[in-house]
Parts: sequence; C-alpha cells; structure tokens
Amino acid sequence: MGLETVKTYDASDITVVSICYGDYYWDKFSDAWIEAISMLDPAPAEVILVSDVARDIPGVRNIVTQQDHMADYCNAGAMAAGTEWVLTMGFDDLLMPEAMSSFATDADAYGYPMMMTGAMQGLFGYSGGFESILDVSHNPMLGGCMHRRRLLEEIPWRRFGWFDWAPFAEMRYFGRTFDSGDMPRAFMVRHDRAHSLRGDSSYQHEMDHFKAQLRSGLIEIGVQ
Repeated sequence: MGLETVKTYDASDITVVSICYGDYYWDKFSDAWIEAISMLDPAPAEVILVSDVARDIPGVRNIVTQQDHMADYCNAGAMAAGTEWVLTMGFDDLLMPEAMSSFATDADAYGYPMMMTGAMQGLFGYSGGFESILDVSHNPMLGGCMHRRRLLEEIPWRRFGWFDWAPFAEMRYFGRTFDSGDMPRAFMVRHDRAHSLRGDSSYQHEMDHFKAQLRSGLIEIGVQ
C-alpha cells in the first residue's frame, strides 16, 4: 500500500493527453481518434492533444510544439493538465466509451488492459512484474496507464527509444507505487509503423544501461 488513502476517482479527476506529429498518424488515425474522444461517457475533465501543427478539434485543447522527441510532447501535455490523474496515450490508441469509469487506488500510477486490434489480436494487460522490473531484460508493464500528475513532475518521460519503459524502472527504484485494474479501457491498434513493435538493439542497450545506473545509485530522480 502507498502513502495515499485509498480513494475512488472518476472522470472529473482525469485529463487525457495524446500526441501527434507528422502527417502519417494524423492522416491514418485522426477520424477514429476524434470519434473515440467524442464518445467518452462520462467525459474526462479535459482532453489535450500535443501536436507539431495546429489541429482544431471541438472540445480538445491543442498545444502546439516542435520538439525533438515524443517524450517532450508527452511532458508538455502532462504539465498542462490540471487534474489529479493524467492518462497519456498514443494517437493510434483509441479509448473505449467507458474508459473514464471510476477506479479506486492509493498508488502513484494505475494500469489498465487494452484490447489489441489490427495486425495482432487479444488482451494486452499487466500480469505482474513491476517489483522485478530492475532485474529483468523485458518490459513487464503491459497495457495502458494513468499517472498522478505530481508523479510526472517528479519522474517525467525521458528521451529514450522505449521511453514508456524507463519511468517504471525509475518509479520502482525510488519507491513509487503501481496498481492495476482488470477493466479494458482502450483499443491498441497494431500496425506496421507502431513504435512499440519496432525491435531495436540500441533501445535495449539504452534500457539495460539505465537500469544498471539505477541499481548503482547513479541516477538522480527526474534529472535528464
């Protein structure tokens, strides 16, 4: 159990942050993403889209930035959120209508399963492994995740190839907590340009080195 009192959170406590840069993702996924956002019931407190060019979408706050890494886009959106929780998602991830259903936790981050569609099918969800994340060679943190905004202030996304893996290792080392539920909240579209499907030995080396630095006490929390 974490330091928080177990509490139930609802849609009013959540900001959805998504990122989109370049034409490919916008051209391929914008219609489905906009439709999914419009169907959220209940609706979140706010939806933020961080993009490299202006995108006028009713009901969505657009932050325009031109950074060098997708982690920078995620950090910009998270820091603009005004709620307790931030749900950060790829533009090719599509929230289910019931995605903002309430949940109860005392943890710093809360995971949820996703349903894979497209080139791969099935449930993509967490089944354990956070406690051993510093000692294994794979990323056990499957599925989507909501983070407390203050956690993302402490441990922002790092400019890593697999940038969604590093924060969980950092969380574990510095004693932050993770919890997860069984309710799927999004579709994870599997396509040939999906970032998470790209195997890259340099990304693996980067993560192995980062975890070794954490275990040796050489990383200062949140410092890039």
